[in-house]
Formats: sequence, C-alpha cells, structure tokens
Amino acid sequence: MDQLDFKPLFWATGSKDELHSLPKLMVHNFGYALSAVQFGGNPKASVKALQSFSLPLLELRDSDSAGTYRVVYCVALKRAVYVLHCFQKKSPVGAKISRPTAALIGSRLKEVRLHHEKVVKLEKSANPS
Repeated sequence: MDQLDFKPLFWATGSKDELHSLPKLMVHNFGYALSAVQFGGNPKASVKALQSFSLPLLELRDSDSAGTYRVVYCVALKRAVYVLHCFQKKSPVGAKISRPTAALIGSRLKEVRLHHEKVVKLEKSANPS
C-alpha cells in the first residue's frame, strides 16, 4: 500500500470521546483496526456489515471479560473513514442494534454526509476543470 491509499479519519460528533471511554485494550484494538482501514487494508478484528442505513456501514466488534464493544464506521464516502459511534453492547442476547443506537448512528450519518459534501465542494472550487 502506498500513501495514495490513505484516507483521513473523521470523527462524527461525540464518537472520539465514546471511543476513549472504552477500556484501554479496546481503544488500542479499535485504533489499530481503524488505522488499517485508513490505509485500505483489512482490520484484524471482527467486522460486520450493517445494511439498515442509507449507506453501507461497517461495525468492528471486540470483547473482553466485561462485555462486547463496537465501533460503527463508513467507508462508502470516498474522502475519509467516518467513525459514527463507539459503544459497549448492553443486551446480552442478539446481535441487533437497539433503536436509540440506530437513531444516533442515523443522525451522525447525516452529519458526515454533509461534511463530505462540503469537502467535495471545496475541492471543486479549489480545482475548477
């Protein structure tokens, strides 16, 4: 991989603080996985596609003795890796995301789409064809 494969990391409102509220091992593991994603690689973590949103999202998963943790991110927007939400899964049964969590992810997805559109407009105005 070369530098051209690199995508910056963009944190939706609150998501970076959420990550840093997780146990240190999870912060390290997810940080490492997100770094691999930034360079176009595959994270050495469990990844699941989330289909119920307006864009395809991915979810990193990791666990320790205290529970299961997740990081939801988007690579479908080409300018960056957008981290939308980091959390500890509370429900002991089932893989589904709760409705409030899904609503939060949906609102943050709108935020990052607006950010992406602004970046694209700025690039076009800086480099008119």
